[in-house]
Amino acid sequence: MNSEVSPTQEENSLLAILSNEDSDTDMDMVENYLCSKDTSDLSVSKERDFLSLANPNASTDQDVNATIPISNDSTYLKSIANKLDIIIATQRLTPDSEAARLEVLVLLKNTKDLENARCQRGASCTLGKLAEADKELEAQRIAAAKLSVELEEARRSVAERNTRIVHLAALLDTEKESKEVEFARLEADLTTERQHVQRLRAKEKDHVAQLALYQADADTSQSSVARLVSEKSVLEGALASERQDVQSLKARQTEHIAHVSRHQSDLASVRSYVARLRREKARLDGALAAEKQTVMRLKTRESEHTSKVLGYQADLDAARAWIPELDEDIKTGEKRYARLQREKDKLDINPSSASQALEDERAKRLEYETELNDLKANVEASRTQYKESKLADRTAPAGALEIASFNSAPRLRLLFSTSKRNLPPR
Repeated sequence: MNSEVSPTQEENSLLAILSNEDSDTDMDMVENYLCSKDTSDLSVSKERDFLSLANPNASTDQDVNATIPISNDSTYLKSIANKLDIIIATQRLTPDSEAARLEVLVLLKNTKDLENARCQRGASCTLGKLAEADKELEAQRIAAAKLSVELEEARRSVAERNTRIVHLAALLDTEKESKEVEFARLEADLTTERQHVQRLRAKEKDHVAQLALYQADADTSQSSVARLVSEKSVLEGALASERQDVQSLKARQTEHIAHVSRHQSDLASVRSYVARLRREKARLDGALAAEKQTVMRLKTRESEHTSKVLGYQADLDAARAWIPELDEDIKTGEKRYARLQREKDKLDINPSSASQALEDERAKRLEYETELNDLKANVEASRTQYKESKLADRTAPAGALEIASFNSAPRLRLLFSTSKRNLPPR
């Protein structure tokens, strides 16, 4: 039993297109399919499907020898060739279409070989029909060879055309780029020219406005010339009157010379008075120099007074800095008192001695607090005295302020040194 190969969906659609003579819409798919296949891959079932187009009444479920009665009628070869000719004639003639025709012719050759094999197995075939089929097959082979030559020439021509198209496309791109650069340059030049024209038009408008102004100025100048001519006549009359005035002034000049002689005598007396004023000025300059020296001495005393005031301020700042330390010592004494109180509670000692120690600590604490209060009072007094001294500095002489600073600063230092020595141990 012969094994059958089921056709694929693509082959079934191809057979449906080939079976319809009026179908010309999907021929590109037929050509692509035939060109993508190799003639050696065509099976007996595919040959049977293509041959069944010529004999639709044949059954596909039986043996190949029984389904295709080639010995009785060989016109199916012509029908397939005619159908293929009609397909290629109705479509555009391309190298792919020629390849499709060549592949179908190879399929016909395989079909003839199948026919010869069936005849050798005892099928009902006549020698005349075999000879006729051989002639037709030979003619088809010659046509296939011619078509293959034409196909190669068409492929070479297509390759040459593609190469030329690529070359022309490159030239076209180069020309396009150069034209674009030229166009950009021309566009820039056009923009520059437009700007230049706009500037020229603006200048032309300015020139027209200036021309109108010049024309108005010319008219004004003409009227001014006429006015000046009239003024010239007036000035000539005035010149005559001025000449008369000059003559009268010469007469008055003689009178002024007499007055000047009198003024010369007055000038001599004024010069003597100026000499006396200069002597007075020299005396006043000497007095001014003496006053300047006095001012310099006063400034020197003021600087010394300022340095002493700064020393007093430093002592006051030191006293303020010692106040927190004294507070810390008081806190230390309180801690010590608390510690002694705790030790008193812990130790079983004589109540009288513990009370005595507690009283001593309280007395020391009161003494420290008294000294601290005295120190704070002294600081406040010193601060008040400093403010009063600054207020009195404007009216009091320098000697009194120096004496007050000399008397207050050492006393404050002695007070703080004494308080520092009497501080309790930490």
